[in-house]
Amino acid sequence: MPVARPTVWLSVCVLLGYAVTSRVVEDLYPFSTFSMYAQHGGTAVSRIVARTADGRVHPVRAFVDWSCDGALDLSPARCGEPGSFDYTGYLDAEDAAHLEAAHLEAHHAPGVGEPVEIVRRVWKLGEVAGPPGIEDCPLHRCRARLASP
Repeated sequence: MPVARPTVWLSVCVLLGYAVTSRVVEDLYPFSTFSMYAQHGGTAVSRIVARTADGRVHPVRAFVDWSCDGALDLSPARCGEPGSFDYTGYLDAEDAAHLEAAHLEAHHAPGVGEPVEIVRRVWKLGEVAGPPGIEDCPLHRCRARLASP
């Protein structure tokens, strides 16, 4: 077992070195204190979705041939006080990119598809157990076609 001892000591030194360095630099890649797991999540989260005339919601990317009036603004600030709900920035950016690309392509055929409303859906957890409350913040009225599966 004399071979295992230096390996064990080296492993312990590397682990301690990582732990100390992580505490000093906090969340500087490649070191991390994994603080995301220590934080309490918010009580309200949101996603941008497409709501059809019958009230059903779908992911924005489920539709094609978008035609909307005016410039698209999906910013969270349009739906309440900053910080009143959480959102995932990269998902909002992906939805915005999809809408922008589809919106530019659809200018050659306006009015195609069904009426669709782009909304920011906010789910809010209450003080008691149960399903979350749902609030929809309308962002844009458009027309689009549900893509074939």
